[in-house]
Amino acid sequence: ELLQRMQSVHAQLQRTEELSRAHAGLQEAHQAQSTRMQQLQEKNNRLAKYVTTVQQQEQVIEKLEDMMERALTEAREAKGLKEKGHGLEKELKKVKEENSALQA
Repeated sequence: ELLQRMQSVHAQLQRTEELSRAHAGLQEAHQAQSTRMQQLQEKNNRLAKYVTTVQQQEQVIEKLEDMMERALTEAREAKGLKEKGHGLEKELKKVKEENSALQA
């Protein structure tokens, strides 16, 4: 009976050692996962900031494109008015010449 009891205690001791090693392995794996999780959360936070920055930049680009389009439209209109003004100046000069000729 003593031998059987010693064998039982020995088996329990071996099982305890196995469980202890398994526990240590699980703790190590948990620590590694925890570290990786923290790294991924930090990366996710950085990515969220990048997404916000990109969205803001897209809005700025849209506003700049609108401003450029308005400026181009205004420049085209100004060119048209300038050409019309030159035409009116020529016409006025011609009318003055005709007026001067009639008065002479």
